[in-house]
Amino acid sequence: MAQAGKYRRRVDIQSQVQTKDSTGSVVPTWETIWSAVPCSINQFQGRGHESFAAHQADVEWKIAFRWRPGLDASMRVVEYLNAQRTASTIYNVEAVLPEATNRREITLLCRTRESEGFRADGA
Repeated sequence: MAQAGKYRRRVDIQSQVQTKDSTGSVVPTWETIWSAVPCSINQFQGRGHESFAAHQADVEWKIAFRWRPGLDASMRVVEYLNAQRTASTIYNVEAVLPEATNRREITLLCRTRESEGFRADGA
C-alpha cells in the first residue's frame, strides 16, 4: 500500500470536452473529472531547445497518486498555486505508465513548457 505522507500536493484532473459558445460554434474546453487529488510530483527530466528562434524549455514530470480508472494521454493535470485558485501550473499528460502495483497507484508522465498556450487553450 502506498504511504499517505508521500501524497502532499493536490491537483485537479481534467478531460477535454466539446461545448458550444454563444454563437453556436463548437469549442474545446476542459472539465474537471477529479478535484483535489492527493499526489506526489517529481521532476523527471528537463531540457531546453531552440524552436523558430524562440527558446522553449520542456520539463517532464512524474505525477503519482492512488489508482483511478479511465485515465489517458488526452487529459491534463492542474495544480493551483494559491488558495484563490488564480495561479496554476498545467501538466499535459504524455503517457499513463502501466500499473505494476495491482491497481494501488498510477503514474502519469507529464510535460510543462514555458511558452503560453501549451494545450491550455484546448489545442
